[in-house]
Amino acid sequence: MSADDQLEAALARIHPPDVVVAPPAIDNPPAATESEKTDFGDTPPPQQISQQQVSQQADNDAHSDARVAVIARQQKQAGILEDKIALQREIEQGKLQKQIQRRREQYDARRGVVVLSGHTNRVVSCAFSKDGQTLASASWDGTVRLWNVKTHTCEKVLREHKADLSAVTFSPDATYMASAAEDKTIRLWSTAEHRCVGILSGHSDFLRCVNFSANSKLLASGGDDKVIMIWDVETHERKTVLQGHRQWVQSCAFSPTAPILASSSDDRTVKIWNLETSQCIGTLIAHIGRVETCAISNDGNLLVSGSTDCGIRLWDLRTHECFHNMTGHVSWVRHVTFSNNGRWLASASNDQSVRIWDIGTREALVQLDGHKQWVRSCAFSFDDAWLASTSDDETCRLWPVDAMLNDSTRKPVVDPKSELAEVTRKYTEQAEMLSQALQRRAKLGQMTAEEREKYIAEELSKQRREGRVIPPEEW
Repeated sequence: MSADDQLEAALARIHPPDVVVAPPAIDNPPAATESEKTDFGDTPPPQQISQQQVSQQADNDAHSDARVAVIARQQKQAGILEDKIALQREIEQGKLQKQIQRRREQYDARRGVVVLSGHTNRVVSCAFSKDGQTLASASWDGTVRLWNVKTHTCEKVLREHKADLSAVTFSPDATYMASAAEDKTIRLWSTAEHRCVGILSGHSDFLRCVNFSANSKLLASGGDDKVIMIWDVETHERKTVLQGHRQWVQSCAFSPTAPILASSSDDRTVKIWNLETSQCIGTLIAHIGRVETCAISNDGNLLVSGSTDCGIRLWDLRTHECFHNMTGHVSWVRHVTFSNNGRWLASASNDQSVRIWDIGTREALVQLDGHKQWVRSCAFSFDDAWLASTSDDETCRLWPVDAMLNDSTRKPVVDPKSELAEVTRKYTEQAEMLSQALQRRAKLGQMTAEEREKYIAEELSKQRREGRVIPPEEW
């Protein structure tokens, strides 16, 4: 066999041609080995090799699929294990949180903190009687509960309202208690007999606030109909309607020393009303969020307001100027109130805490944690021995003020380098700039052209001295 014939035969074994051509006859062909012999002759056909390859490839694919299935099963088992570990971690963390909460409650109990339970829905308002023996709480469960402060027990449940309650308050002379609800009515209660002695109707929408004047002769109420109504307590007749707010009225407060009423609203303002003329004598603009609450100090000189912008602002009622913005809460400020000794201010917030502030230094003295949901209201007893708070966690808490102020573990400490502190600083700066812009707009709107020109020149000069200039068109 020539070299070319041998090469063609070798190639035919590896890559069979489409047309099989018989090889030339050879006189003495080499005998095939035993391993090469098949049923088809000495030379194995190319088709047999292809079948073997296919079979081997199928075996390899089967092994590969099996390996993939094993890997998938292992990954699934690993994922299940990770889920179990994560769940166990959550359970352990939950147990730890419960242990911390339990220890805190035990610690609070030793310090004299009292938890009053009994309401079946959010508790949104509270007030102390003048003698400090009774705490009234109003809830979305449609009831007012009267608690004995000494025994920490509920002595009476009042169920006259037909809707969720929004506010409750006692008259300074201890004769009446008033409650407001979303049924658009105010109910007057005899504190001596715990019975309803009058129903005041006139509002066209939900009520949100109610308050007595210092002499207990007048009652103010406000709500979603955007007006404040003034009522005669003895005759139960409506004396006047104060109109001016553009959004819901959230709170109202009488001045103890003058015929003045303050009201706060979702329109981001606090309005000051002269009750003798029924006219608005001032609109306080500084908050950039809804003004949820306001209160007037016992000397009648200061007003405090709290807002959804997380800020608490102090105002001089004589000049209607805001002179300080107290920051620290990290969510909406729901309620503010002055202590009767004139030294402290308390605030309740959606951040689930209550804070007591020093009015002189304007610093937070203590942060009271314990509620598990939003804190809706707070109130000092008349002797300032207790601070009460109510929450969406369906409880009221009684905090002994002296013990809390002397508790070093409750000092509100925030790391100045923390992310929260940085965000609070930036938010406060932005809020202050917007607040100043709102105040400038309000002033400009009340000025003549000449007064406006002079004011703009003075303001720009002041800004240049401070190293910042805001064009008047951006005011």
